[in-house]
Amino acid sequence: MAHYKDGGGRDSRKRARDDFDDAPRHKRGRYFDQGSSESESTEQKLESLITRVGEKGSKTLQSNLQALADVLHTEIGSSSSVKDKVLRTICFCVTTLTEKITIYSTLVAILNARQYNFGEEVSDMVYNSGR
Repeated sequence: MAHYKDGGGRDSRKRARDDFDDAPRHKRGRYFDQGSSESESTEQKLESLITRVGEKGSKTLQSNLQALADVLHTEIGSSSSVKDKVLRTICFCVTTLTEKITIYSTLVAILNARQYNFGEEVSDMVYNSGR
């Protein structure tokens, strides 16, 4: 039955997956993210969004900041661990990416307008990290 085999000696027909197969893939060859929980991936996505805000893109900086503030405000209210991760990420960005300090101060001001003590928490964390 050589007509069922591809050049590599494997059966080319679709078959059920078993424990010995490689990691599962999407139709276009990308791997599924099996190892992380939903909250970890959410925190990683938020960290990526925070650090990349202000980079060149198709939208204006104002709309990007507003959209990011909307997402962060929703996520901050959902979990204290997410809030801590967001605070640590903003603190890291403020102290490391100093060329974007005005962007992060604007973001913190938008979030502070929605949650009155957020700005205080960020400034305390930045102050304490400098010690």
